[in-house]
Amino acid sequence: MARSRSQVVKTSFTRLFTIEGAAGPANVPAYQGQARVMGPSWSLGDRTPVRQPGDRYGAFDVVDAIKGERGLPTVSVEARYPYTASEFLRLARIGCVLDLQVHMGKCQDPRDFDGGWDKILAFEGADFSNWAASELGALEQGQDANVTETPDFNALDMYEIVKLVTTEIGGSQIVQEIVDVAICDSIVCGNCGIPSDGCQTVFGLSRSHGGSPGLPAEIIWSANGGATMDDNNITSLLAAEDPSALACVGT
Repeated sequence: MARSRSQVVKTSFTRLFTIEGAAGPANVPAYQGQARVMGPSWSLGDRTPVRQPGDRYGAFDVVDAIKGERGLPTVSVEARYPYTASEFLRLARIGCVLDLQVHMGKCQDPRDFDGGWDKILAFEGADFSNWAASELGALEQGQDANVTETPDFNALDMYEIVKLVTTEIGGSQIVQEIVDVAICDSIVCGNCGIPSDGCQTVFGLSRSHGGSPGLPAEIIWSANGGATMDDNNITSLLAAEDPSALACVGT
């Protein structure tokens, strides 16, 4: 049986974009072709155990744990230090936050911001914490080397972006136009209810059908992220009335 090829990311298949002023329709991404991203790090907070005396003298049992404060994601960039003005030093002197995006791909054009990637690692709201450069001079021929600059960043958030693959769900329940969708869910780890990733409870709102036989407007919903769907008629609307919006209220 043939083995599938590994899909792990290689360091030579990544490129860096910076977005001055953060990502938005008015801000143009800058391709940093002479820079590489070093290993990111994110301290998620250590746990401190809560102990109480055990059943043996001198022994203590762990009964709970207190989660420490979550830190900010950090990352460093290494770039060729140019004879022209340094873009990273200019941004550091301005002192405004920016977005960093590490684009990862295999067969695309890495300069293509919109389509030249398979996955993106985004650092949102990144701020300079340090700027450094390698040795700028040489005292003998053996010390001749390329000069690099290394800006360090901390970001407000770090997350991945992957391309969407669309599939149809609720085909047997959805027979009319859906006018609104609401995800009425939040992340639950299981200690306070049914575990959820925050995307399990979904509601859709459909129009009525004025043909023969007429179909009322419906609430179409799922409690498992669309794996199974159900629907309920909206009985408070007249036959000729259509709903227009949907909102989550309470639990």
